[in-house]
Amino acid sequence: VPEITVEEMCAEMVASDLDVARRHSLLKSHGHHVAVSKE
Repeated sequence: VPEITVEEMCAEMVASDLDVARRHSLLKSHGHHVAVSKE
């Protein structure tokens, strides 16, 4: 029996991706190079 629904899993994945994008944006805006994964 799954512990979370597909919708909950997708929401967690999107939230994680958004967090990474925000971090990369902050670093780039302060002149840092950001290596982006191509998964």
